[in-house]
Amino acid sequence: MTDPHEVQFELLDNADLDANIEVNVFLRRFHGTQAAVPPPAIVRELVQGLQGLPDPVTSVARAGGDVVGAATAWTPVMLIKPLLHLKDPMSARKVLTRWRLFSHMAVAPEQRGLGIGRELVRLLEAECRRGGAVAMFGFAEDLPEPSWPFYERLGYRILGRGETTLIGGIPSGQGPGRAGRGFDRRLTVH
Repeated sequence: MTDPHEVQFELLDNADLDANIEVNVFLRRFHGTQAAVPPPAIVRELVQGLQGLPDPVTSVARAGGDVVGAATAWTPVMLIKPLLHLKDPMSARKVLTRWRLFSHMAVAPEQRGLGIGRELVRLLEAECRRGGAVAMFGFAEDLPEPSWPFYERLGYRILGRGETTLIGGIPSGQGPGRAGRGFDRRLTVH
């Protein structure tokens, strides 16, 4: 376990390919997916005609130079096409700019309980707020153990099973078969 005073927090530079790979490798240990930055080709396809969406934001915790925690948030790209079918591109862009999908978060097991997760979320929320976000939402998996109590302690509203956050009138819930709970929160202005 690391002394909490020895942990440094930073925002990931999206242009730093080596750092992106390092954070993705760390997050894959816990989530099994490419996590920190969605693949550029997918984003380009989804945002055709919809310019000016915020870049992904990733907060990183390091101890002794090693990644010991990371949290990511990005524009909810899965809502782009449904929003474009219901609204004009400018209205869709406004909705998408105001919300961020809390994509992935992990803290190394031996570093948990030191406040690292709380600080990662605080840094992520502050940067999303600077980028125009007024709210965040996500989905907390139940396996191997439920993570939604962590978000509840940070002030997030925990949704009941089957409930979903509506963003621009579009449900943002997870597909069937996922075990967990949704969560959302309006961001306060500091």
